[in-house]
Amino acid sequence: MSATHKKSTVKTRLSINGLKLNIYFGWPKDERLRKQLIHLDITLEFPQPPNACKTDQLADTFCYAKLAATIREEINLRHCRLVEHLAYEIYNIIKNVISQPVKIGVAITKYPSTVPDLQNGVTFYYEDG
Repeated sequence: MSATHKKSTVKTRLSINGLKLNIYFGWPKDERLRKQLIHLDITLEFPQPPNACKTDQLADTFCYAKLAATIREEINLRHCRLVEHLAYEIYNIIKNVISQPVKIGVAITKYPSTVPDLQNGVTFYYEDG
């Protein structure tokens, strides 16, 4: 193939940034007595561009507002103590909601941290390889 006829590879990724969740969360029992704010970042990497790139139709992709609502509903029903477990739970919720093949990345940031002088919280990542 000549250089002018090379097929280009397009990568597409959707990032959902800073979804705020107020949940009962934490290792010690007294930490779980009040809701805590965590921030959730999600990345979805598509093996091929969603058809919505061409059609401009929501039916040809998935609705991230519905995904956010489902995560919020499901997480309110669960009891998590560790960011690692929370990330795992959210990853599996996303896997169940999105039927298309995508690589999923979940980042959970908890702050303020209960660790003295840790100003910017702690983030745990759980993602497809």
